[in-house]
Amino acid sequence: LCYLDHAGATLYSEKQLANIFTDLSNNIYSNPHSHSSEFTKDAVDIVRYKVLSFVKTSPDQYSVIFTSGATHALKLIGETFEFNGGTLAYLEDNHTSVLGMRKFASNFRELKVEEAFNVLSNPADSNSELRNGKNGLFVYPAQSNFAGTKYPLSWIKTVKCEALNHLFATPENWYTLLDAACFASTNQLDLHQYQPDFISISFYKIFGYPTGLGALLVKRSSENALTKTYFGGGTVLMALSAQNVMIPKPIIYEQFEDGTISFLSISSLRHGFDILQTLNLTPDLISLHTFNVAKYTFANLMEMHHSNGTAVAELYHDTKFESVKTQGSIINFNLKRPNGNYVGYSEVKFATVLHFANLNGVHLRTGCFCNPGACQKYLKLDPDKVQNQFEAGHVCGDQHDLVDGSPTGSVRISFGYMSTFEDAD
Repeated sequence: LCYLDHAGATLYSEKQLANIFTDLSNNIYSNPHSHSSEFTKDAVDIVRYKVLSFVKTSPDQYSVIFTSGATHALKLIGETFEFNGGTLAYLEDNHTSVLGMRKFASNFRELKVEEAFNVLSNPADSNSELRNGKNGLFVYPAQSNFAGTKYPLSWIKTVKCEALNHLFATPENWYTLLDAACFASTNQLDLHQYQPDFISISFYKIFGYPTGLGALLVKRSSENALTKTYFGGGTVLMALSAQNVMIPKPIIYEQFEDGTISFLSISSLRHGFDILQTLNLTPDLISLHTFNVAKYTFANLMEMHHSNGTAVAELYHDTKFESVKTQGSIINFNLKRPNGNYVGYSEVKFATVLHFANLNGVHLRTGCFCNPGACQKYLKLDPDKVQNQFEAGHVCGDQHDLVDGSPTGSVRISFGYMSTFEDAD
């Protein structure tokens, strides 16, 4: 078995699972809303602290809100952020779940990658009197889940310094939502050095198990930018049945975690953190190892040619893997035939990527990886071409890999801390 889809979900270890189920066998975790649940509450609090420690911050600076995943975290911000007529701005290289946030904003603006680098290199002159109470929200990934590009975390500061006001007639008070789901799986997120207002993360991308669990990290000083309307069980101090009266709990994670949290999954996270510590694996070590494996693979793919001299692979990348600071452990490509035609990733015959991989026990990912902007950018798919592919029958997630000879998606391989150079070969 060769597992090359760590950006989709990394692998859990046998020791990790053994420790989890030993814990569950030896202890009783009751519903944290029950009076007899102090053991469960303490276990959850320990994990909250471990999450904050993992990203180099503390409860004084950030709150941890457990969610069903990174998408849920993004949705929560979309639902509760007080735009007040302000703008949702986002990088074109973003997850589909970020695009879905447009439904909550009156105005939205996509920034192309080159534009973002230009605009966010120059802070604007602050003029708070002209903002008129508008709040802007900029959303971008710390690392692209398409090509592994690492975007500057320094943008967080320049956004706060209102660099994006260069683009708008009316200045806005800007906040940053950092999607760290892909980045945090193999890199050190340092919230002591870089302090976005909101961060989304996913735990199965870091530990492999459990799935269905993520977190929204909220900077304490930015909590007042969020207003929650719906309230569920466990989030209130008092509610009246016959009247529209409710008093929320004072702590933000108590307000936002509607209903019973996934307390068994949360308690199992402790063993994910512990296994990394047992193996002496820091995020920085994981980052360097996975980068080197990916760099080796990238170089090999670049050197592969058919007998007539044409390239075997068309690679999609912004860097040439010169530095771990700008490139993660993801490689994205399409294969090509000697005559230059593309190899469809899901054609049902031996020569195709997906079929060949399945026959040989290789796990990889194909398609657009829930990142329409990056997919359309790298594959040079303008809106008309995307519409034509849709009318020809292609939809997200299908196996319709070529339309008129052009690819509708690509192949992605990605590495985790347990990946080896043998996997790359």
